[in-house]
Amino acid sequence: MIYCGWDASKFFVDLIVIQGHSDEGEEGHNLVCASVSSSVYNCLNKLSHRDCYHIITRRGVCKIEVKKYPGVEDMDALCHLLAAMMQIEREYPKQVRVYKIKR
Repeated sequence: MIYCGWDASKFFVDLIVIQGHSDEGEEGHNLVCASVSSSVYNCLNKLSHRDCYHIITRRGVCKIEVKKYPGVEDMDALCHLLAAMMQIEREYPKQVRVYKIKR
């Protein structure tokens, strides 16, 4: 199962944590994991103010935490990542779960 937790302040998404594996196919041949990875790396490549974030990426884990407001374009990229994760969850509800983090 791939879990995508998120949280938001009053104005923008300020935390996204994605972790796990869908176990839908063997490693390297998994459509669900490839979709999630593609969405994550697309978002990371769009972030232009890297100093505004605390980012952790390693095998099976991605954490993007906003430290200071980076601008509208970056916030748009984070919202698109969350929307992509929600769409993947709709298509593959047994492999992906998106939820709001309680802090």
